[in-house]
Amino acid sequence: MKRFAVLCLLVLAPALARAADTGSLTVTVLNVSDAGGQLRVGVYDEAGFKDKHGTPVAGRQVLARPGTMTVTIENIAPGIYAVKMFQDVNRNGFFDFSSRMVEPYGLSNDPAVTAGLPNFDDAKFPVAAGANAITITLH
Repeated sequence: MKRFAVLCLLVLAPALARAADTGSLTVTVLNVSDAGGQLRVGVYDEAGFKDKHGTPVAGRQVLARPGTMTVTIENIAPGIYAVKMFQDVNRNGFFDFSSRMVEPYGLSNDPAVTAGLPNFDDAKFPVAAGANAITITLH
């Protein structure tokens, strides 16, 4: 029995150490539309944020429910990030827009959006090891 316990510790220790070195991010999302679909939340480093088709370092999608929702993303390495998110009403996996925004969207720090994506500096925030939280309003 002792051998089994020691073996379990040896196997689980690296995973536990990694979890202790990472952070979680809880995003409170305000103004979720009653149009349904999914919330798609992406956590981006500076390079990924600037790239129109950048890949998030972490992300999550959940069914959209009207009003206020929370979405938690686990295992994020500590660092400086920004969040881009949208409510994928038609569930096609893409942010649909035309001369006016078709699907609700939001960015960390709620920076003003005039033409195009704001600067990373306007949306960035730190993620530390452990629990982190931000609030984003969908527009």
